[in-house]
Amino acid sequence: MQKGKPLNIIDDTQQKQLVTEIKDEWEEIKKERMDINGEDFDSFLDTMDRQRKGQMPKTAGRAYNLDTGLSQIKCSDIERTIIGALFGTDPIISVSPRPGFARGAGTEVCKQQQEFLDYAIDERIPIRPPMRLAATSAVYKKVGIIKWVHKVKKEKRIGHEKYIGNPQVVGQDPQTGQPITKNEGLEEFMLHHGETIEKDLKKNPKSKKYKWIVDRLQQGKKAEFDIEYDDVVFSDPFPRFIDNKDFYVRKNTEGYDGLCETLLIVERVSFSYYE
Repeated sequence: MQKGKPLNIIDDTQQKQLVTEIKDEWEEIKKERMDINGEDFDSFLDTMDRQRKGQMPKTAGRAYNLDTGLSQIKCSDIERTIIGALFGTDPIISVSPRPGFARGAGTEVCKQQQEFLDYAIDERIPIRPPMRLAATSAVYKKVGIIKWVHKVKKEKRIGHEKYIGNPQVVGQDPQTGQPITKNEGLEEFMLHHGETIEKDLKKNPKSKKYKWIVDRLQQGKKAEFDIEYDDVVFSDPFPRFIDNKDFYVRKNTEGYDGLCETLLIVERVSFSYYE
């Protein structure tokens, strides 16, 4: 495998080689994880979790343990500062045109883009809760990880459509002498449903599901019908916080560019019984 290169698997030998390389890389990642700056990384994460929660190890001979919460007070202040820096501005994202694009309607286009992004982050994309978790992780555990997942939600709708055929002769074919006709109603129908008709005919070449509509439009008549379609409720990137315990990568991986170039990234995912 080469860093940052897409895989092109064409035979079983390459598949077996890929599996071997992935297993070897996975073992190396686990070995490195046991010695991060002379400390086991998972033990470090457990220690930081106990410090954040104020949980102290039990010691024989002590009557009780007392946690004054100094770490939590200081770290909570840092977390609030991070979140305030991210979301304390209005608008959250500022969009400005490039010098060449500022002429004409460029400024207005950027203003509309800015309002759209600001509304999406404020009302539609649940960005604040995972960002707070990532900020907490960054303060206590040196890094906070956010994974962006593209989510699409569609709902079935019933729409009413009407097309009116109007075939008109617009010229004559110089080679065949046949008239050239134009039918705006039929063209509009095919523009909206041409791909659907093509898929339907591929599944069943004898299908006549849409034939009556085409025939009526070709004859210059009206075609009116109800149709079911998928309405996109949202199609947005959604952030998800990943606990450092569930994220595995080489210890010398530097930032986003390093993640793009590294050989293997592993995320441990928990599933319920029903999943």
